[in-house]
Amino acid sequence: MDLRRVRREISENDYVNAIKEEINKVVKLQEELDIDVLVHGEPERNDMVEYFGEQLSGFAFTVNGWVQSYGCRCVKPPIIYGDVSCLKAMTVFWSSMAQSMTKRPMKGMLTGPVTILNWSFVRNDQPRHETCYQIALAIKDEVEDLEKAGITVIQIDEAALREGLPEI
Repeated sequence: MDLRRVRREISENDYVNAIKEEINKVVKLQEELDIDVLVHGEPERNDMVEYFGEQLSGFAFTVNGWVQSYGCRCVKPPIIYGDVSCLKAMTVFWSSMAQSMTKRPMKGMLTGPVTILNWSFVRNDQPRHETCYQIALAIKDEVEDLEKAGITVIQIDEAALREGLPEI
C-alpha cells in the first residue's frame, strides 16, 4: 500500500502507525545487514523537493501540474512565490522515531537549497541567489533542530547542484 496516497483516507493515528511500521522494517533490515549508519527509508515523503516545499513558507503546489523528470518519473515542481522560511521542524519527528528503534546512528536526510531552487519554479521579483539563501537558512534551521534532537549524522542531498551552473 502506498501510504502517501491513502493518507487523506485514514486517520492521522493510523497513518503514523503505518509509517512507523515501515520505518521499523527498514531499520531492522539494515541492522541485519550490519550497516553502520542507518537511514529511516523516508516512507512519509513524496518527492525530495515537494516534501520540504510543502512545509516551508513561500511555496505553492498545483494538484495536477505534473512534469516529466526523467524516464517515466514525474513530479509536481513547487512554485516559489514569496519569502522562504522554516515554519517548524520538518524531519525531526520521523528521524527521532527511527533513532529510538536502534542504538546505531540514524542519519537525518535533507534536500539541499540548490536542489530545491533548481527543481522549482522560482519567483522572478528578486535574484535567484537571494531565494536560494532563504532556502539555505531554512535548511540550516532544520539541521539545528535535528542536532538538538540528538541526530548526529546529517546528510544534505544536492542532486541538482550542477544544474544552473554557468556553461563552460
